[in-house]
Amino acid sequence: MILSRRINLIRKISLSLFILSLTALLGSLWLQNTLVGFKFSKDLDDKELSISQSYFTDKIICSENVQDCRKNVYLNLLNYSEKLGDCFENNIERLFIIEDKIYEKKKNSFLFVDNKITNDIKSEFINKEIELRINILETKNVNCIKNYEYYNLYKIFPFYFEILYNLKNNPKTQLGSSEKINPFIYGETSISNIVKRFPINYIFKSLLFICVFLMYLYWKNYKFLFKQILNSNNKKFFYFGIASALFLFLHVLFLGVEIDNKVFKLFRKLVIAFFILTELLAQFFLSIQLYRNKYYLNVYCYTSIINIKLFFIIIISIISFFVISLLVVYDLSDKVDYILEWNYFAGLLFYYFFSFLMWKKIN
Repeated sequence: MILSRRINLIRKISLSLFILSLTALLGSLWLQNTLVGFKFSKDLDDKELSISQSYFTDKIICSENVQDCRKNVYLNLLNYSEKLGDCFENNIERLFIIEDKIYEKKKNSFLFVDNKITNDIKSEFINKEIELRINILETKNVNCIKNYEYYNLYKIFPFYFEILYNLKNNPKTQLGSSEKINPFIYGETSISNIVKRFPINYIFKSLLFICVFLMYLYWKNYKFLFKQILNSNNKKFFYFGIASALFLFLHVLFLGVEIDNKVFKLFRKLVIAFFILTELLAQFFLSIQLYRNKYYLNVYCYTSIINIKLFFIIIISIISFFVISLLVVYDLSDKVDYILEWNYFAGLLFYYFFSFLMWKKIN
């Protein structure tokens, strides 16, 4: 009874490790590209204007209402849309009319002295009545979601687009690239450059902290099963497995922490190097032990998957040795390094998927 529960548990842990780790990696890349490509904005509320006419606002004296005039490009006389779906469909032209003189300006900054401390109105506009005229143009507003096929999806799931808008326009948001990327093929940037920044770091680090805990359960349950089924006290894989979980925890913990110190930078490099090394050693020793005892385990495991696991870890080890040797001998470009990095870590995760497939579902 206990044995069957443990076997089913390790199947769930293995699958969870594979899914969560891959989600952290691919999900971070997806969010990066989604936010980069998100172009919809909240501008003039569609309730303010009619498509077929020009619009004149009330007049305002900016020297008496500095904060209102600076609040937005409409001198706070017109409202911004509160939702993406309330955007005005057409492009507009802003004309500022001061004493019958027309100023064709896209922004209202021309009214102010370029001084962030005083925010003073320029002398020529003091105590002058300013009127804002909005001309409706025939061209469509490329930043209005109404003009795209996404609008039908927005009407069903508005919260999804609103969340993306809030993330894109959050002052804390920093993206690792200003363009959409595919580092698996083109190697535009490293994993850490993408996942160490807000808001992606919240998702990536949260998922990997869960994975650290699952790794501990993974190696602990393997030690238990080997003891129960094979009466084996060989714990090499367990110690290396726990060490890999510890190094992964340290790597995630310090991800995004910037300290201009050579010792700290060396420490971070050693942490990721030891994580890779201990993870490979743990998986290698586990695969060897599974292979040597596959005939005793055939009641609980598929021997064909045991063979695949051993073949997989041997191939990964050879690739790792080859890549490290290549890096020592040759100074490869950053793009090549990044391509290897993304594909290597994504490929390494399939070991846990094979673990899920290897154990039979025990009733």
